[in-house]
Amino acid sequence: MRDVVLILLRHTALLAAATASAANGTTDAAASSPPPRIFHWVGMYSANSGNSDPDNFTLADYNPVPFLWRYDPTVDGVPSARARFTYEWQQRGATAAPPSAWRAFLVYQDAATVIGGNPADANDIANTLQWLQRQGYPLDYVFADLEGYYPDGDWRNTYALINQVRGTPIGARTRIGNFGWWPGPVNLSADYPKYADHRTVAQQYVMPASNGLAGLTVAMPVAYAMQAYELHADDASWGASWWSSAALPSALIGSLTYNQRAAIGRSYLSPNQRAGMFYAPLEQVSLAKRSLPAGHQLIPWVSAFQSSTQVPALQPGMVPTLEDNEVLLEHLRLRGIDGYYAFGFDQVPVNEGTYADGSELMAPAFRTYVAAMAKTWHAMDWFFALPTEVGAVSADRPLNLLTFKNTGGTYADPGGHSGGIEWSAYQRGNRVLAVVSNLGNGAQAANGTGTGATGNWGSVFVALGSNLPSQSPLIPPGNHLVLQYLTNPVRLSSSGLHRGSTLGRAQGWHSSGGALRVARASGSGDGRATVVAIQGTSTIAWVANAQTANPGGIGGTANDTMVYTCRLYTGWSGEGSASFGPVVGGGSSLPMSEARRGPTVWVTVAGAHGGWGFGRDLTTGAAYSATNSLPAANTWYQIAMRVNPATNQATIYIRDLTNGGGWVLLQFPGAVTTLPAELAPDTNSPSLYDGFGISGPSGAQFDGIGAELYPYPESPASTFRSVDSERP
Repeated sequence: MRDVVLILLRHTALLAAATASAANGTTDAAASSPPPRIFHWVGMYSANSGNSDPDNFTLADYNPVPFLWRYDPTVDGVPSARARFTYEWQQRGATAAPPSAWRAFLVYQDAATVIGGNPADANDIANTLQWLQRQGYPLDYVFADLEGYYPDGDWRNTYALINQVRGTPIGARTRIGNFGWWPGPVNLSADYPKYADHRTVAQQYVMPASNGLAGLTVAMPVAYAMQAYELHADDASWGASWWSSAALPSALIGSLTYNQRAAIGRSYLSPNQRAGMFYAPLEQVSLAKRSLPAGHQLIPWVSAFQSSTQVPALQPGMVPTLEDNEVLLEHLRLRGIDGYYAFGFDQVPVNEGTYADGSELMAPAFRTYVAAMAKTWHAMDWFFALPTEVGAVSADRPLNLLTFKNTGGTYADPGGHSGGIEWSAYQRGNRVLAVVSNLGNGAQAANGTGTGATGNWGSVFVALGSNLPSQSPLIPPGNHLVLQYLTNPVRLSSSGLHRGSTLGRAQGWHSSGGALRVARASGSGDGRATVVAIQGTSTIAWVANAQTANPGGIGGTANDTMVYTCRLYTGWSGEGSASFGPVVGGGSSLPMSEARRGPTVWVTVAGAHGGWGFGRDLTTGAAYSATNSLPAANTWYQIAMRVNPATNQATIYIRDLTNGGGWVLLQFPGAVTTLPAELAPDTNSPSLYDGFGISGPSGAQFDGIGAELYPYPESPASTFRSVDSERP
């Protein structure tokens, strides 16, 4: 990678004085809605700059940053025309409301002031700082790529750059980072174990500038798949013998995570080359995030696959796919990065070489890659715009900063090459967005076992809530799955109420017949101590209280696909029917008005009209009859109704709990499996229902009434979606 320094400027107080907070580098200037921090290597000039260099293109969503190097130097202390036009473009965007750009310039190694620089460019950094200061453009960031001249990187030039920036009136609050540098004592993501000791580089994140102001405050790990990382799967130096060697000083053993310690004494290898090239960048960013000092930021470098001739050729099919690159960025954002910097060149061909068998090795072109990265980043914006507090739940944090090189999944490779499962998740308010990647050699789920297995899926999700799964869905090898959950989904329960007691307004229930009771579950299959029973007469009822409130209690939005669930016992005589569906609560009149009724599932168990039905009217019955399943009397069924507000469609699943079996997707005439949910515009949606309606004859029983978020969001997309038989 070319040696570069990136200096980013942002909307801050003009010529800010060096305050205590600035000296610590812990705060940015206030901005109600700052633009995303996404940049790319050759996206250097604005569209109106007059730039004609095809390598220096500007893509939508990326912030242009002028490049200080020997082909574009300052002249008589003034930046080139295309750089000046870009600075002016940045200034307009940075001072807009809300801000839409960062003020920035990029410095090539030529402008380094100590060693390695070009004498003709020796004053470019100083000249540019002075010119920006004269224009009144505040300085926010310096991202440096100065490397390779000393065992611990080009610290002399980096330190000289820090002092240059901190010595200007506009540099006191500047955030500064260097390519490949990040805090953290041990780097097990290195290609060779001899590079695992990271303490010297990490120490540079606590060294201040010569005037006492902050030094490095931005971590910039290398977060892309390099062919050298295949050694995590192939190289014997990562095997069992290494753990007892001097490669890792004993003082650093305590820095290892649970999963790393679990591998001591056996080969610490990824199950295949593709998994190793995915693990290494994820591990490096995770190490940086775990060690990041308060107030620092994490902006890694990302790229498409980087081939190498210095290591053995890859096995066929092992090069990371474009989907791998996209999902890796999803992992990184869910682990709390603040932005990213894309590295590459537009002229790099798609064909990167050959595999070990001589077949063609393909990787995405840079322009394709950076466009996909921007799309991927913005596909998660909706999640990070959610409120951080929902009801009593307040959270804004990544849930996992560990990796699982050869642990963490359910697959046991007969050849001993287990692992390849990686998962990341972020909790915002009461919602969790997660991505699980399986690059192992067999189908597996993320779970993790063992005492003290911090960071394993089971230990994290069990701590969040009893209703969350103890492991992820099963994922085929080579696939990625995106999931979302609520930590407090609605679960209406009759536990704690005495059997025989009446359910009324005190418990949030409104009934037309007053026949709702708490009873022992009849038959078999429910497994609960008490249920809601209709006794003595037919009843239409609805319930809405603090237990069921949605969205106030669970934080659904108008765009959320919801799953409404219920257990229903068909214990009545004759042709009567029972129903279940969400409602909009309010008032006590029954039957409820049409505008307050949600889509409803019906069941009739006897006579010519027996079957499953779907409709919207709690009083007149179902409008559609299922053709592929008939319910039986005296049987417990579980109902799951998925309602999508984007399509205004409902999908219904049922499961026989008494006799066992999996989920059955109901079909309706014409082999139709989705039906109009008939959502009333501007009145209700799956996320605005705040209660449940039930009806039925004497003998019907209900339990497990609830609502939860559909676990597979449409954005960002998975490469594999869990089959419907696993979870509706």
